Amino acid sequence: MQIFPAIDLRGGQVVRLYQGDYDQETVYAADPCAVARDFLAAGARYLHVVDLDGARDGTLANFETIAALVRQGGLYIEVGGGIRTEERIRRYLDLGVGRCILGTIAVKDFAFTERMAQKYGDRIAVGVDARDGFVAVSGWKELSEERGVDFCRRLRDAGVKTVIYTDISRDGAEQGTNLDLYRELAGIEGLDITASAEGRNLFTDILRAVASEIFIPLTVGGGIRTLDDFDRVLKCGADKVSVNSGAIADPSLIGAAAKKYGDQCVVLSMDVKRVDGQFRLFAKGGREDTGIDAMEWAVRGVENGAGEIVLNSIDTDGVKEGFDLPMLDALAARVGVPIIASGGAGKMEDFAELFTHPGIDAGLAASIFHTGEVDIRSLKRYLRDQGVEMRL
Repeated sequence: MQIFPAIDLRGGQVVRLYQGDYDQETVYAADPCAVARDFLAAGARYLHVVDLDGARDGTLANFETIAALVRQGGLYIEVGGGIRTEERIRRYLDLGVGRCILGTIAVKDFAFTERMAQKYGDRIAVGVDARDGFVAVSGWKELSEERGVDFCRRLRDAGVKTVIYTDISRDGAEQGTNLDLYRELAGIEGLDITASAEGRNLFTDILRAVASEIFIPLTVGGGIRTLDDFDRVLKCGADKVSVNSGAIADPSLIGAAAKKYGDQCVVLSMDVKRVDGQFRLFAKGGREDTGIDAMEWAVRGVENGAGEIVLNSIDTDGVKEGFDLPMLDALAARVGVPIIASGGAGKMEDFAELFTHPGIDAGLAASIFHTGEVDIRSLKRYLRDQGVEMRL
């Protein structure tokens, strides 16, 4: 687990604002370096520093304090607040800061943020502060018209790797973490979310809680890009790990995971859409056409060790008029592993029709179960009555 203790600086002191209100300030310490030394002595390896004066006014009033923290050493330091030009980014990085966090500028000049993310890679993060779900800027004084979750998706697509997300309504209030919000954020594949409790670790806690309450096979996906990610979710109680964009970015991941954990643990998830008469593989939640033939990709994935395939048809997803049977039949003709169909289920009859097609082992649905349009127990009884082998 990575824990980032935080120091908010105002006038050279360590302070805390209540819900971002500059008029409701608590001063905790006059010497930020002493606080950092205490963190280091307690075992911290990282330090998150926010220049509140810079965030509100764009000044460098706390630059010398931040320089002293860096010179003191021992901690990886990330800094945010008032970083709105490349000159300031370079100044902090040259100082020895590990990562610069862009805030207001990311909203007001998105193209600049994209350029900085492409140029400096992991040394750029974006701080997304939201009040009532909408992005706040200029030291939390102004609200934009964009939802924080939607903005995070745009940042991911622009190449930003890490987001530090603050729910202002909970900040400084000691009322706990907004779990519903961070569950939604954790589902943004390809983006590391750092929350008041680090997003990845929050998801780990949720996963452990779910695994302790259910006694059916549990498959987990989303943001799986390395063997460490496989290890993390399997140790939290998952039985299988689903990988999608991570495998597209690093095709060797499937084989490495299968070798280490067994092919029964590796599920290849695919978002597929028809393009110019070809079944085309899409990445980034179905938004980016990779140009890869999906059927060839599936064959290669199985050869490398994928033990199951989840095929989501973008063409039928959300339409609720039945699964994409021609696409599924094409896949079943090419691979010999279990296939899970996803996208298009709207009624019980759709599942019954699905299971008349050889090679299709399971059907996946979400919204019709969440909304109560279809009851899972009733569906299983219906399928059993239709002659589909079903455990009730």
